[in-house]
Amino acid sequence: MRPVSDYKLLALYASSHYLIHCPALVFTALIFPILSHFELNLVQFGMILTLKSLVSGLCSPLGGVLSDRFNKRIFPPLSMVITGIATLIAGLFAGASIYLLVSCLIAMSFATALFHPSGMTTISDRFQRGRSKAFSIFSIGGQAGFGTGPLTVAGLMWLGDGVLQNWQLGYLLWSGPILCMSLIMIITHAKDPTIGVSTEMQTETTREVRGSTRSSTSTTGLLLPAFLILLMIMALRGFGRNLFEPYLVLFLKQVRHVSEATAVFYLSMLTLIGLPGTILGGLGGDKYGEKRVLISAYTLATLGLILILLLRNPIFLPLTILILALGQNAAMPNISSLTAKIVPLKTRGTAYGLTFLFPIALGSVAPIVAATIILHFDFVVVFLITIGLYALATLLLFFVHESSDTEAVSTAK
Repeated sequence: MRPVSDYKLLALYASSHYLIHCPALVFTALIFPILSHFELNLVQFGMILTLKSLVSGLCSPLGGVLSDRFNKRIFPPLSMVITGIATLIAGLFAGASIYLLVSCLIAMSFATALFHPSGMTTISDRFQRGRSKAFSIFSIGGQAGFGTGPLTVAGLMWLGDGVLQNWQLGYLLWSGPILCMSLIMIITHAKDPTIGVSTEMQTETTREVRGSTRSSTSTTGLLLPAFLILLMIMALRGFGRNLFEPYLVLFLKQVRHVSEATAVFYLSMLTLIGLPGTILGGLGGDKYGEKRVLISAYTLATLGLILILLLRNPIFLPLTILILALGQNAAMPNISSLTAKIVPLKTRGTAYGLTFLFPIALGSVAPIVAATIILHFDFVVVFLITIGLYALATLLLFFVHESSDTEAVSTAK
């Protein structure tokens, strides 16, 4: 059987990445209907977000370990099947019980934890050259999915004359496409046995056979100073982002006085209008270096937050959202590419799992913290803390010495 070409496989994984994230922010976009339907308060809403994030964060290293130790090719199709079934159940039955809805959200979070490490490891191995560009295409899929989900909700609100009559449609609409993609992935992986077979690993094995003294790679690859600092940076960014983003719709409606549907639209635009940043970030990372582009992207995102806080006239909202979105999106492919540079392939699945663990696990408590701050203080405090965390993460990037760490790994080989 003829193997799938690298770029066809990348297109398949980027499309799957898109669909698996389409339901991700639907819950956040539906904050007002869900609060009303289940009679929840803001802290309870935050607790559900925390549980959802914790599952995703804590299971990501598990997904990485499974990817490293077993056949990584089975996990992307499996994760799509789980997501498709969960969205179908949420779309049909979740309105009857908050516990059923939360169970569906947990299943979706678990599925993404399986998908990312195995998918990213496969891409990093297939594209040993132009890796940042490949990750930018993969990231575009995920970011477009994050934005399209809320955009669907906004469309339903506008069609419903400002009221989403059946909020479960926000999930049901995505179950069909996700299940169809599951079938495509299963067929593709069944036809092409080379998917998930590591060419880079074969090269490393050859080097070892030729007399390499490389030992305990699984330990040294994950304890390199640059990778540890990178995890710290992502944890700060993850906590900061989860402070403001889950309540952006609430902030825009109550503080900036825009309509609910328009607020949800801006939530979707926070990722969609930043997609050019993902492309530019990937191209820039290959040309100028991931670290340099990351510093620029994080600085731009911090500036965007400052402007959202200071510019109170709603007419400036599109500009401030654009600046924030470009900065956040440009960073993503370079984080993935930099991790691949620093960490050897044998532990790369686990490494990618850890890059999701720290920002998501630490960030999982942020919605509860933010809800408490909003109820007792003000939205301004939330934004000030987020700006400080973003700025600190940017400063820490100057201490990531990617070249020395890469040389250390090469020496270890």
